[in-house]
Amino acid sequence: GLEMTGVVFHYTDTARLAWILHDGELRPGRCRVGGFPDPDFLWATTSVHGDRTASAGIGAFREGVVRLARITLSADAFVPWREAANDHPDWTPDHVARLEETAVRVGASKADIAGWLCRTSALPTSSFISVETRSWSNKSWKPLPLADGTVIYAKQGEKVAAGIEIDGVKYFAERIEGPDGRRGYGPFRT
Repeated sequence: GLEMTGVVFHYTDTARLAWILHDGELRPGRCRVGGFPDPDFLWATTSVHGDRTASAGIGAFREGVVRLARITLSADAFVPWREAANDHPDWTPDHVARLEETAVRVGASKADIAGWLCRTSALPTSSFISVETRSWSNKSWKPLPLADGTVIYAKQGEKVAAGIEIDGVKYFAERIEGPDGRRGYGPFRT
């Protein structure tokens, strides 16, 4: 297969990526659904293709409002999913079973699950090996060079959006803080 050794991948979308770059780190998400432990792990996979469990707006991806993003990271920064779950007693066998059953229901395979890795702490963006994006219509991954000015900003009234420009298209997203501490990201039209 196309799997690479020594690296893993974190999949997201450009809405979240702009804010990850803005914050200077990739961090575990907040989990407030299904009674799962909170905060959640920071997830990665050995799959160069990803699976259907990544945090990415699939509808917005299909519509071209966001691009899919793949962040390449060192495998040394992660531990296998089951090992991470075993090391954190707040992840019960029921949590593990329900998460894996849900993943299979949305299209992940047993091989996908076997390739999951986790960590509990944030990673600085300086540790990113590479960042690539792709559109719904073009499945080729396009490198996104990271430099000062990669993240651009837009403002409408009190709302501020972070974005990334790729091939002349600006992908902006607003970060929405929920009352329960969860964060959401909404496409932002300028």
